[in-house]
Amino acid sequence: MSTYTLLADINEQQFQSPQEIGSIWGEIRADIERFGGEVLQSYVLLGNYDFQLTSSRA
Repeated sequence: MSTYTLLADINEQQFQSPQEIGSIWGEIRADIERFGGEVLQSYVLLGNYDFQLTSSRA
C-alpha cells in the first residue's frame, strides 16, 4: 500500500465562508477514490499551505 501526502492552498477569492471550503471535501474525497485511493487523515495548517491530506492507494 502506497501512502501520499497532498498539500493544498485555498484561494480566498473562491470562497466566502468556511462552510463553502468545507463543501469541497466531498469532491476531493470522490476524486481520490476515483483513482483507487482513500483519504486517511486531513489537517488544517498555518503557513504556506492551508490543508494537508494523507491518502493511501492499494
